[in-house]
Amino acid sequence: MGSLLALLASDWLSDGSSATQALIVLSLLGVVPTLWLGVLRARASALHAWSVVAQERASSAVLRAGAIAALAATGELNTLSATVVLTFGPILGAVAYLRLPAPMADPEASSDTFGTRSMFAYGSRVWLGAVSGILLIRLDQAVMAPLAGTRELGYYVVAVAIGEVPLIVNSAIRDVTFTAESVGGAASSTTRLTAAARVSGSITAAIAVVLALVTPFLVPLVFGLEFSDAIPATLVLLASVAISTPGSVAGAGLAGRGRPGLRSASLATACVVNVIALVLLAPILGALGAALATFVGNLVSANLNILAMSRTSDARATGFYGLRRTDVDLLRQVIRRVRGRRRPPAGSEVN
Repeated sequence: MGSLLALLASDWLSDGSSATQALIVLSLLGVVPTLWLGVLRARASALHAWSVVAQERASSAVLRAGAIAALAATGELNTLSATVVLTFGPILGAVAYLRLPAPMADPEASSDTFGTRSMFAYGSRVWLGAVSGILLIRLDQAVMAPLAGTRELGYYVVAVAIGEVPLIVNSAIRDVTFTAESVGGAASSTTRLTAAARVSGSITAAIAVVLALVTPFLVPLVFGLEFSDAIPATLVLLASVAISTPGSVAGAGLAGRGRPGLRSASLATACVVNVIALVLLAPILGALGAALATFVGNLVSANLNILAMSRTSDARATGFYGLRRTDVDLLRQVIRRVRGRRRPPAGSEVN
């Protein structure tokens, strides 16, 4: 239904540009496959197959970046080829889920453990937040052409492509946090939740800083000198991702602890703020205005999530920010564990 509405509105969304309208129609072809990819990702998360989820996300990101770089190197990078890569590249990551076992019925599972009424009650509260979240991160691109023109839309698409790279780490930690908080009991730990937010925020911020340092050189090199005007918007979006990561993890904690309505309220409020800022700033500042609107929206959403979590649990708002010695120790343990898994067992080498 949403794709049909977007198709009907494609002429307005493209600001009368037939080329942009064709790209909108092309990108709509990837909507349904992307939704099914989300289903596969959700199943893997439910099975705690985090390595598979990470492989899917990483392979999709590498594939998109590699394809864009290859197109740029061969002089074939244009709006059409970039749209094809960004639309259908993530779908190819679904190959990672072929490793998952086939679904099997659990004879010990009770059909009334989580009834239909409970499912729809929870889902209805999640739905508002899901829609608001999608609007928060994608509405600006959809309406950028009529608000600021197709040129500014092109700048903003480049900025978004780079600005979303640090989200790979945050998405992985957020998904694990949601599952851990959903289990309850010992796994639902405020200490663990705040530590996850701090670690995710620190890693995401570090990646954002590195990208911010190379962006002034990366954008002209990969996309061409004509896209240099996308650099300011890119820097703002990187800052937006860095400041919103702890709140994103807090939102996962709210949903996992049976408070998805609070998370949805945060996202809905942020969406309204974002739309107002977008309408005011994009016509004046173009891509930079849209990036600033996203920054404000993410700031509102993140801090409302943290505020809601602090009011409904023993977590302190300040506990979601910064980096502590215990967090560094935790990172070291994870690194050692990963190295241990990659190291071959003793005696396995062939002399």
